[in-house]
Amino acid sequence: MGRQQSIVQFTGSVGNLTFYKTKDGFLVRQKGGGISKSRLNSDPRFARTLENISEFGRANKAGKLLRTALRDTLVKRADTNMRRRLSRAMMDVIVSDTVNDRGQRLVQVGDLTILKGFEFNENGKVFSALYAPFTAAIDRASGTFTLDVPAFAPQNMVVPPGGATHFSLMINATSLDFQANTYLNSSTETPEMEISSLQQDAIQLVAQLPPNLTTPLLLTLSIAFMQQVNNKLYPLENGAHNGVAIVQVDQAETD
Repeated sequence: MGRQQSIVQFTGSVGNLTFYKTKDGFLVRQKGGGISKSRLNSDPRFARTLENISEFGRANKAGKLLRTALRDTLVKRADTNMRRRLSRAMMDVIVSDTVNDRGQRLVQVGDLTILKGFEFNENGKVFSALYAPFTAAIDRASGTFTLDVPAFAPQNMVVPPGGATHFSLMINATSLDFQANTYLNSSTETPEMEISSLQQDAIQLVAQLPPNLTTPLLLTLSIAFMQQVNNKLYPLENGAHNGVAIVQVDQAETD
């Protein structure tokens, strides 16, 4: 794959070349050719390639499971490159698996704490909007996920987009079974809070999942902004400001 460098850039095919446009610009690639599937599967020279393909596939599948679990939360709160960034993060988790051989490494065996701090929206990051200190905890035995925020003045600890007058916080408790490709999810959120100099009372958010789960557990924190007009709140839902981030991970024990 190459990049078109000419002054006039276009899409379509010329001979065995295909010209096309992507978000990264105008690119060109050669049609046909390449390696046949049968050769790829049988030629030992491509063993490393097959291993990479297998693990990339697992990373993509794991990323899709997490996106599906958080779908209601991520709508209008994720940037256009989130899928690719999440797959790359899942690949980092797979590579951290020190138990299985290359090509057989698994997400659930890798270090899932690598995902802690992952922002689903590069345009509206939680950690760039909320500076109030908080404590995030997961109690696997009870299935309780908690977020505690001490009392704070929103005007000092929240960085809102232009026009925002209020905000709210939400947590998601998520269990991911990468083997069965299933998930559990529960959420809870605060009422809308005014972005003012008045002291905001301490906040505790609690989300509940079944106790003693044996799957990986993730706690995400979301922030959403609103604008008040004539005593009515209107969400700022254009995707440029609201954020979601993974703030705690509980790694399940593996056999």
